This record gives sequence, structure tokens and C-alpha cells, in this order.
Amino acid sequence: MATIAVLGTLDTKGAEHQFVADHIKRRGHHALLIDVGWGGTPQVTPTISRQSVLEIAGLDPAAVYPDRDSAVAAMSHAAGQILLKLLGERKIQGVISIGGIQGTAIATGGMRALPVGIPKIMVSSLSDESASQFVGYRDIVMFPSVANVSGLNRLLRPILAQAAGAVCGMAEFSANINPGDKPLVVASVLSQCSTGVERAVAMIEGAGYEVLQIQADGIGGHSLESIVDSSLAAGVLDMTLREWTDEIVGGEFSAGPHRLEAAALTGIPVVIVPGCVDIATILEDPKRLATLRERTFYKFKDKMRLMRTSAEECARIGKKIAEKLNLSTSPVTVLLPIRGLSALSAPGKPFHDPEADQALFKAIKSNLRKGIQVRELKATINDTPFAEACARALLGNIKGKARDHENLKKVEFFERESEGFLRELARRLETEVFLPGDYIIRQEEIGECMYFLANGTAEVLIGGNRIAKLGSGAPFGEMALVSGERRNASVRALDYCDVHRLGKEDFDLLRSIHPEFDIRVKMIVKQRIMSNLHT
Repeated sequence: MATIAVLGTLDTKGAEHQFVADHIKRRGHHALLIDVGWGGTPQVTPTISRQSVLEIAGLDPAAVYPDRDSAVAAMSHAAGQILLKLLGERKIQGVISIGGIQGTAIATGGMRALPVGIPKIMVSSLSDESASQFVGYRDIVMFPSVANVSGLNRLLRPILAQAAGAVCGMAEFSANINPGDKPLVVASVLSQCSTGVERAVAMIEGAGYEVLQIQADGIGGHSLESIVDSSLAAGVLDMTLREWTDEIVGGEFSAGPHRLEAAALTGIPVVIVPGCVDIATILEDPKRLATLRERTFYKFKDKMRLMRTSAEECARIGKKIAEKLNLSTSPVTVLLPIRGLSALSAPGKPFHDPEADQALFKAIKSNLRKGIQVRELKATINDTPFAEACARALLGNIKGKARDHENLKKVEFFERESEGFLRELARRLETEVFLPGDYIIRQEEIGECMYFLANGTAEVLIGGNRIAKLGSGAPFGEMALVSGERRNASVRALDYCDVHRLGKEDFDLLRSIHPEFDIRVKMIVKQRIMSNLHT
């Protein structure tokens, strides 16, 4: 038995949503009527009122919105927050809505917050041509209402009944399907680097992973980001970044300005290769080609040409890639194939341009923050040693991420927290690298953060004397962070140390939005104080 969220503007489409809820119940499932209207009184009694929806989203239910667009934007955000909360609590297994333009905008905005794979149906009067702006790259099923949704009638009733049956069927099927027990890796690919990607994929699959390959053709980049944003992947093998070339140069296959953000913001381990950024895809427009007479081209297909990127363009692309990777909160490794970014730029091939490639590599390295590993290999992207290095790096990053996750559970403050809380905590960690002899914290300084030693060893010093040695996974500095008092010891790196840092602002935010965590912190601090008083 599933529970379906029936989400909509109940002040204008109350009867229609109630009709759908009733049909869901007839199929033996539960229905949650959720009101996301902003105008008049709901026509039917919701299970979750709009006031509750707004409060959960941190919005003021008494706020007056200056125009319809502002109201739609607010309710769309709130819809996403309530759906995510219900999903996280395992209280819903699907969602359905009915609406015109405003109702569709609100409901699909909420649906887009949900991961890929959760059943989502939108019964809408919108045409196919306009639906894409609401669906985006999520798996939302647009169910045409044919006529305007304005009261139950002989045409709308069977359509709504079919939609209700469809979402129930999707939820039933989802509950019974076995997705497999292999963790998923997502990989980007294009023909000009497919040999290298295939070799890396074979090695990753041999290690027990399932690999989903996605074409880096603009739409594919959007899909990759959507899948990764849904936290379905254990890792990302991003060996094909041609979409950034087309975004910056003005080519035909851009994936937009948010490419590379999903893995960074969700904390998923990544291996990045600037594969195929030597290639821009240009339409055979006579006016544009006239401005590019000095450039190197390669015939692609009818009405399109591939253009070799210049050193200046490569520098811009490299800087943008680095800026996106600097957002990362999990293990990231950048591998640079210095002998060729694609099959076209290998030695002796038409796009071979070491000067442009070096401009790319220099821009990436000079703009990356400390803590992100960069490796240069004397190979082309399609060479076996390079592909194997990519696979090994990703497998290592995935294992490192799992190890860090387990280490968080060892901290007394976090040992009883949920997996969702630990993922949220991990996203807030910043990574720093300390050289041998560097002080990570110093005795008597004010505690503004706590640390986790991800890799390496360090020593604890009081008055310059070693009293303890720390290894991978060890936390330190937490009590001074909570109390705000001065630190009672120093910690100094003995070798190269990768350290995760949690600042006071993020720690306090976690306490404020998770009251049960705040209570646990206070209890632990009280117990430690009492213990110190009795020793």
C-alpha cells in the first residue's frame, strides 16, 4: 500500500484534487491532500494546510505577495520543501497534481525537488510545446487534460481517473522492482574520447559497480546533473566536459551554466578530466564562419563543424571548471592528459595544439583551491594507462568518502544521528591540507571550528609536549567549538594531512534546524563537565 501526495491549489481546483484522492483510495492506497494555493479558502479540507506547508519551508503564512509571480515562486519553493520532508520521512511514494498555468508552475516546481525515480504526474492544460519549461530534466509525466481544468465534467472525470490509476500503478511497480544491489557510477562520454571512457568503465564495473554512460551533448549534461542531484550515484566519472566549451565559446551543445555543480553540492566523489574541451561545435552559418577564418575546423556532419579551441578560450574554460570544482565537499581528483584531450588532439591529429592545452591546464591548476588533487599524465585521454588511472582514482575517492562517513559516526556528537543528517553534515565540511610541521590548531586560541583527520597523522601537544598521536578518522576541537572557550591543546601535522573542517556557523545551524541534535549536544557537554568535576 502506497501513499500518494495529491498536491495542488485547493482554492481553485479543490474538487478535482478530491476526485483524484478518492480514486487513489479506491485502488487501496492512501492519499495526502496538500494545499499549495495562495488565494481564497480551500474548497475541500486538506490533509496538510497551506499554512503548515509555508511554515515547514520557513516562510511566513501571513505574508502578502506583491504579485502573482512572487506568490507562485514562494508556493513552488514551499511545495518542494514539503515533498522532500514527506519523502525523507518515508510518508509518500508518489505525487500527482492538476492545474492550469499557475497550478502547473507551483506543482512541477515542487516535483523537481524530488529525486529521479519517484512517480510524478502533472495533469495540465498546457500544450506539449510549453511543458518543457515546467518539467525541466526531471522525470515528470505530463498528462494532458485536453480542455481547461475548470470543474468536473464528462471529459475531465475519466482523464483524472486514468491519471490516478497511473500514479498508483507507478507507485506499485516502483515498490516491487529490484533496482539491483550494485552501486551506480555515472560517466560522461563522447565519440572522440569513448575509447578511454570504455576502458575506465570496464575497470570500474570489474570492481562491482554499475556504470551509466551519458552523452555529453547538452541534454545529456542536464540529465547527468539531474541524476547526480538525486543522490542516486555513488560516484561520477566526468571525462567529457565539451559542454563547457560550447557554453563559453557559443557552440551548439551547452548544458548551461550549472554543469558540474550537482556532484559538488551533494558531496559525491568525482574524477574530472577536461576531455574534448579542445572541440567546439559550430553551425555552418556563413556570417559566423566569416569571423573565424583563421581557426582550425574539422567536418562533423551536415550543417555543423568542429572547431579547435584557442589558448585564450581554453584558459577561460579551465578557470570555469576550477570554480565549479571549488564548491566540492567530497573527494575530487582532476586528471590531465597532457598529450591529447581527445582523439582529434592527439599528436599528429588536426587539433593537436600543445600551447592551447597548456593554457587549459595552467588555468585549472592556478584556480583550484587547496585540497583538490591534480595529476598530469604523459598520455592521451584514450590511452590505457590514463583510463586505468581515472578508474583507480574514482574507486579510491568512493572508498575515501565511505571511510569519512564512517569516521563521522565515531564522533560522540554524531554517533546517533541519521544517515540524512550525516550527509547534510558532510556537505558542510571544508577540506584543508596541512604540511608536516604545520599547526592545525594552537593551544589557547578561541575554538571557532572542529576538525576530522581524513588522512595522515598528527600529534596533540600541551605546553609543547606530545600527549597523544592522532590517525585517520580522529576528531578534535569539538569541545572548544561548543563551549567557545580557549583550546586546551595544540594539534600539529606529522606528515601530509587532509583535514575536514566544520565551522561554528554551520555547527550552530545544524543545532538550530535539528532540535534533537541540539538536545544531544547539550547532554554530552553536561556529562563531560560533570565528569571533569569529579576527576
